Amino acid sequence: MKNLKKLNKKELKSIGGSGSCPPLASWCAEWCTWTEWQKQHCLNAVIDTPCNC
Repeated sequence: MKNLKKLNKKELKSIGGSGSCPPLASWCAEWCTWTEWQKQHCLNAVIDTPCNC
């Protein structure tokens, strides 16, 4: 655990950290694959949110 380093925001985004949003979701099947952070912070075009995942 001593070899771990803190990543800055740019490094997190480059590896798909919490700050990256996927393309706009149009269907529940797409939206259900998102992480909890993405569901709360990213735009989507799903009318029936929350979906039954």
